[in-house]
Amino acid sequence: MTEIKFLLNNKIEIFWNGKYYKSSIQDVSDEYIGISIPTYEGALVPFSRGDKLDVVYYGDKNIYKFYSVVVGRKTNRIPIILLSIPNEYRKVQRRRYVRVPYIKYINFSKVSEKISNMSILKGYLENEQNIKKGVVVDLSGGGMRIKISEEISLGDNLVVMLPLDDENIILKCKTVRIDFDGDKYDCGLSFVDMDDVIREKIIQFIFKLMRKHMRKI
Repeated sequence: MTEIKFLLNNKIEIFWNGKYYKSSIQDVSDEYIGISIPTYEGALVPFSRGDKLDVVYYGDKNIYKFYSVVVGRKTNRIPIILLSIPNEYRKVQRRRYVRVPYIKYINFSKVSEKISNMSILKGYLENEQNIKKGVVVDLSGGGMRIKISEEISLGDNLVVMLPLDDENIILKCKTVRIDFDGDKYDCGLSFVDMDDVIREKIIQFIFKLMRKHMRKI
């Protein structure tokens, strides 16, 4: 029996076919976990018996990732999907935002703290005279770490073009940490004025990276 304590109404996320589906625990037994029918962008997504799923479970003290299989369905006031109890699981560091290694070239530019309009921020990166080059080193839902050649100061605001898969995300950031290794400036950036949709997109991308890493272990 797994050491995970599954609690009613705790949050569950299902990763399947490249997307994350939201759900919650509705029933628990020694043989299964009963969850509400998962949703994606407000639409119900019923799974079928035998579907193999990647699961993220939000416990009271820890976050867990594991693999499970759909073993059936039942109705308990509401329709629920039954998942097999995992034999193995992995704890995920419970911070506000999990940080993962992510190496990509980026374009960035210094901007005024007062500017928050996305069209204006994007315009900075469309002007070649403003563009500077750097490398993102790691990423979280709250910020990222980059290495750059240009000297910047604590509190400076940057607009960064961050590649995620085939999409470039425009982000406004504030410099919260700077270290110099004799060659490059290693800078910690915190996201500011971020849209919730963009933050969710980044978090889902991070879980995708974590999933790939787990499969290599």
